[in-house]
Amino acid sequence: MDLNSFKEFFQDNLCEFQKNYPGITLKRILEDIDESTDFNYLREQLLLRRPLEHIFGRKYFYKSYFYVNSNVLIPRSETEILVEKSVEYLKDFPNACVLDIGTGSGCIPCSIAKEVNNEVQFVVSDISSHALEVANTNYKKLNIKNDFTFFCTDRMNGINKKFNLITSNPPYIKSQSDKEKVHVQVVQYEPHLALFLEDDEYDQWFEELFNQVNNHLYTGGLFIMEGHEDHLKGLKELASDVFQCDTIIEKDYTNRDRFLLVRK
Repeated sequence: MDLNSFKEFFQDNLCEFQKNYPGITLKRILEDIDESTDFNYLREQLLLRRPLEHIFGRKYFYKSYFYVNSNVLIPRSETEILVEKSVEYLKDFPNACVLDIGTGSGCIPCSIAKEVNNEVQFVVSDISSHALEVANTNYKKLNIKNDFTFFCTDRMNGINKKFNLITSNPPYIKSQSDKEKVHVQVVQYEPHLALFLEDDEYDQWFEELFNQVNNHLYTGGLFIMEGHEDHLKGLKELASDVFQCDTIIEKDYTNRDRFLLVRK
């Protein structure tokens, strides 16, 4: 299949593609192809409804392109708000220590690092060694000068230091009660380990996370976490009990509850 044949194929299937790829256009596809593109492979992957980000191996987030594959979540635009708030906070801490829990592609810490003093140090954790490989690839690809330490661990297990800022985009979808609301393409192609928690373990999982964060956050430190709009109010109450201070819920670009902020 050559380029002209692919264009014809795409237009013939546009209505079906738009069901699986909201807002997709031929122009959007052509922006990502080059002389090495295998149009037969591209055709097959589109028919399989594989995410474009996996097909082309990259996703633009904040101000950079990040390498992504099926081992990590595809970065979403709303998570850029978490980066913006982190960068703003770090203006007053030129030698800060930052931890990102469940880093996935590394899009959060790498984006923050590109905006702050090179003396800011980063620790990134993920339970998946494959995810950490992707994060490390992006760290090198973006030529980041800050010191990064990679931990393959669940949440903060085995990390024994304190931080000025802790960020996280953890799994926050309940595997039974929320799954039907998740786009089929996400369920089929993105890592369930980074998406879902068992319903009956949900509160306990976050209580353990909050306790770890509380024990490793300096007084005056900031914790920012992305969460599920249906569950953030409950997690806010849980976090208030653990941290014994006020917690704040911030909204995303669509005015949905999306972020939990705690200033210790």
